[in-house]
Amino acid sequence: MRLTPEALLQYAIPDVNATINPNAAALYALSVGYGSDAVIPEELPYVALAATPQKVAPTMANTIAHPGHWLARAGAQWEGVVHAEQRLTVYHAIPLGAKLISHTRVLSVTDRGASGLFVSFQSDISTTDGALIATRIQTDACRFDGGIGSAGMPPPTLTLPPDRPADTELHVELPANAALLYQLNGDDNALHTIPAAAQRVGYDTPILHGLCTIGWVAHAIERHTQQELRGFEGRFTSTIHPGATARIQLWATPTAVAFRVYGPDTSRPVIDRGKVLLS
Repeated sequence: MRLTPEALLQYAIPDVNATINPNAAALYALSVGYGSDAVIPEELPYVALAATPQKVAPTMANTIAHPGHWLARAGAQWEGVVHAEQRLTVYHAIPLGAKLISHTRVLSVTDRGASGLFVSFQSDISTTDGALIATRIQTDACRFDGGIGSAGMPPPTLTLPPDRPADTELHVELPANAALLYQLNGDDNALHTIPAAAQRVGYDTPILHGLCTIGWVAHAIERHTQQELRGFEGRFTSTIHPGATARIQLWATPTAVAFRVYGPDTSRPVIDRGKVLLS
């Protein structure tokens, strides 16, 4: 199909059904840092199949019944598509064994000319009887598809952290096999695992999945605050590689925890304009 802003805005993304079984929930949790220190009792329900009851990591809502590579089917140049922003609201604990469905619609197409374009799309995840579990809004940058025009209403601009030194800084060592493990959650984009594929689009080595980075960051903040995530937002402004150390700067605010994430390159954040809501 010919790529136009109107065609993207009207593209019919199929609904996706899913049922989260204990193995899938434990795999996701392990792939974003839960159980990296198995002696923490509070984390065992997420990763131990013998735990009673078992629990699902809240950021798994970022992957449940995901519409996948729909932008490629819609005509975007897939090798140039990278994750730009993510917003997540979790309304209820994710139920194990329940039939879930996600309904996804395109919110906006924002043309940036030679820099490509942004496409924002919203997925509402609910049980088959209509109970809303979570809402995610994902913005992808289509780096090779600019110059077609804009359409729709983009999400509100994400806010910067407070203009003062961070209150706390966490250091998280990302495993060298982080992308290889995370791909088992359903994102097999070769950009994250195959050196030649990464090099074709301008990266020296594979970069870590954006949602994997989010999972590690959110888990580190949950572990630090001893609270469970109920909302997340952030903008990807650079990349980080498996095996790197993530530096997470935190600011306490009256309504949330603001954050910014750096990798080895401290001149530019990996995730900026971050905010988490905790229970």
